[in-house]
Amino acid sequence: MKFTARVWKFPDNINTDLILPIQAFYLTPAEQAPWVFRNNRPGWSEQVKPGDILIGGRNFGMGSSRPIGDVMQEADNLVKAGVKELLVISQDTSAYGVDVKYRTGFWGGKPIKTRMLALAQALGELGVWVRLHYVYPYPHVDDVIPLMAEGKILPYLDVPFQHASPRILKLMKRPANAENTLARIKAWRAICPELTIRSTFIAGFPGETESEFEELLAFLEEAQLDRVGCLAYSPVEGATANALPDPVPDEVREARRARFMKTQEKISKARLKKKVGQTLKELV
Repeated sequence: MKFTARVWKFPDNINTDLILPIQAFYLTPAEQAPWVFRNNRPGWSEQVKPGDILIGGRNFGMGSSRPIGDVMQEADNLVKAGVKELLVISQDTSAYGVDVKYRTGFWGGKPIKTRMLALAQALGELGVWVRLHYVYPYPHVDDVIPLMAEGKILPYLDVPFQHASPRILKLMKRPANAENTLARIKAWRAICPELTIRSTFIAGFPGETESEFEELLAFLEEAQLDRVGCLAYSPVEGATANALPDPVPDEVREARRARFMKTQEKISKARLKKKVGQTLKELV
């Protein structure tokens, strides 16, 4: 896993001698990802597993998990250097350790499993903010929510839902079930009412019908996500989605994106309004 401080340049109180050459601050594409592309499954694959790297429907194969001891050492170095917030970023943070069968590593002289829950627990003991990104709604993610309720890690999840229509998600080769996802969101918020959920979606994916787009809007209304981004689908070179039938015209894609964001704007405003009058801790 990679970590990065939420700064565009190092403030004066950050001791860069303790950080560099830490991988977290190298902004090349390879260094931004906590998974490493491994070409053990060339070409196109119809079998998608947790941890697979997908771009536009193309499967690049399973990512490779970094040893958890290395991850924790990097995090500890950042904290000692003055960093106050750690962002856990990966293609699929919830699949951390799947490829190594949750191998036991070591940190601080103690054994620790290579899996998301163990990582979140260990990071939560460092005394800084910890924020999880790109977490898919698998059942085992439920185990992390109590850590948020206890204040061990930030009550925040970045979950790339992408869509709500089962057919469109299948075309995207994304695992999801809208009804199960909505139930999971409600269960998470029952455990941790302060939970903030951010997500990203695609409007106008090839073959998306008007009724399927309306299904997506209905999902938004029901899920009541806090922060959301939406992109109009655009072809990516080499993506299998380019060959799907019934492409959505450019103007329809953009119109759907605009409708989506207008719907979400109302939801975000209403959720932010509930925070008026509260005293919240912030990083400046």
